[in-house]
Amino acid sequence: MFRRLFLILVMTLLMHSRLSAGLVVPAYTDSEEAPDLLNENRKPYEAVFLSKNPIEMVKAHYENLLGPMEELSPVLFKFTVKKVDTGYMETYEPSQLGVTLETRRPAYAEMRAGSAGKKMSSHRGHAYFRPLESMVALVPGKSLADYDKVCDNFAILTWAYFRNSDKTDSKGKVLNRGEAILSEYLEKNASRSNTPAVSMEEGTARMDELMKQGRMSEMMALASRMSSGLSESLSADEEDWEEYIRLLERIEREAFRTKITIQKDPEKRIVPEKTNGIK
Repeated sequence: MFRRLFLILVMTLLMHSRLSAGLVVPAYTDSEEAPDLLNENRKPYEAVFLSKNPIEMVKAHYENLLGPMEELSPVLFKFTVKKVDTGYMETYEPSQLGVTLETRRPAYAEMRAGSAGKKMSSHRGHAYFRPLESMVALVPGKSLADYDKVCDNFAILTWAYFRNSDKTDSKGKVLNRGEAILSEYLEKNASRSNTPAVSMEEGTARMDELMKQGRMSEMMALASRMSSGLSESLSADEEDWEEYIRLLERIEREAFRTKITIQKDPEKRIVPEKTNGIK
């Protein structure tokens, strides 16, 4: 009984501390503030939080706290606490104050019908899965079916929200934390990805071996990579495969399912001075 009361007290204090920061409604307790995902011009007016919980769970929490939320789409919900007059000048100030929930999760059943009636993952070729695709024809006992299973198991990586990292790519673009982990792996394994393209003899021998094993899809995948001039190492084993699965698990720990945007109370927020009619 005491433990339950203590937990309720802690949660209440946490909600109060976040509300006292100027938000019109409390931030979701199981969330992480993500100011790096918010445009600088909007920071005086709202705050963004990310949660690893599905949007249905977050929505249920706010509906229990505030009442029914307005469904703008299957992946977007909103509750307006009050409306304000922002005047006629161009401004970043929102006219509706409240909370908005978003998710990028596909709101429909994905079609995965491949050629000849075979099923294939709709996530093939995504940047997070591409290195694993290269191993399919090389790791004994692995097939495209195994690759598709991994793609589907980690499908969240294709649509999740990620916080920004402190790393940039070669063009200066800021990498999110998932991209940064992948980049680190690719740099570490550069010797594999940057090896010269396999010789015709090596490639033909490997394709012949795959054909004898009845692994026609893997043979075609290897042939496609060779014809397009992509570099390929002809050595990979089970440990390489498992290492990459662990990498995907690490990236998944950085993934968030739901984005929560909450406006700030006009009476408590700090707004920069107006410049040419723009706040």
